Amino acid sequence: MLSVENIDLFYGASQALRSVSLHVAKDAVTCVMGRNGVGKTSLMRAIVGQQPIRKGRIVWEGDDITRLPPYQRAARGIAFVPQGREIFPLLTVEENLQTGFAAIPRALRHVPDEIFELFPVLKDMLARRGGDLSGASSSSSRSPARWSPGRDCWCSTSRRKASSPRSSRTSSG
Repeated sequence: MLSVENIDLFYGASQALRSVSLHVAKDAVTCVMGRNGVGKTSLMRAIVGQQPIRKGRIVWEGDDITRLPPYQRAARGIAFVPQGREIFPLLTVEENLQTGFAAIPRALRHVPDEIFELFPVLKDMLARRGGDLSGASSSSSRSPARWSPGRDCWCSTSRRKASSPRSSRTSSG
């Protein structure tokens, strides 16, 4: 499904990736692990097209996508949720979910029910600002009823899922 073959990536004169290869089979879960600064984020940026590679190639479902721009890769279903989660703090949860719609056909632009099955709490928070999701600052006691870690992650993961043309969209619409 995904094959990264001997890629080199540079930031100016500094080489971040040297002959990196990765193969991911369909329906497989693959983890990229390592200490800070070893190139994990650079690899992800290369795969989604945010950072050009100097050597090697990236193949997705048999097609060489090495030179495709990020929006064309996104239209094929390639996306990632960065470590910082990168949600827009001033947009609502619903608006954050909709930011991924640009890469999909207009007729398919809706938030799939599957997202609310995975993260039911988001349905009740659609009008809440993204910056208010963490909850960590709302309670110094961190009682479970008032604090739930990772809501911003739920939103960013859901946005990625909502933007995927591979999500189950045919049943509604």
